[in-house]
Amino acid sequence: TGTPQLQTNATIHILTGGVWDWQTDGDFNQFSAGTASIINDGTIRKSAGTGITAFTIPLVHNTGAVLDVQTGRMEIQAGTTFDGTLTIATGSFFNINGGTTVFPNGFALAATPGGRLVINNGTVNIGDTLRVWNTGALVLGGGTLNTARLATF
Repeated sequence: TGTPQLQTNATIHILTGGVWDWQTDGDFNQFSAGTASIINDGTIRKSAGTGITAFTIPLVHNTGAVLDVQTGRMEIQAGTTFDGTLTIATGSFFNINGGTTVFPNGFALAATPGGRLVINNGTVNIGDTLRVWNTGALVLGGGTLNTARLATF
């Protein structure tokens, strides 16, 4: 348990093949002025804890990267660009709660039945079509969702 923090203009880069496994609840914050960031080319996983793990630092989620929510809630508060894969397990949540989040053309949400992508606040821009594979996997509780098409399968 605890709250890791990044200092001014610091960057964490998860390399291809690397895994950053969060095994606790708690936030990840920027400590001081500047623009800290997290760049994911590997895997960011939340594998333990039933509460919220919130990122208040911008996350760049590159092509081929994986964001894997296995338990509890993972929350983005500072905006994100998703070019990789987002998986949400049954009973788990991925919350967008601020900033601007961008899903590129053809992004597919891989939520198992009972997994939820929740937009509470901020702006979410869909490049063209957001493919949602399970009914109820997308919840719009607030904020703005901009998309040309929404396809549910």
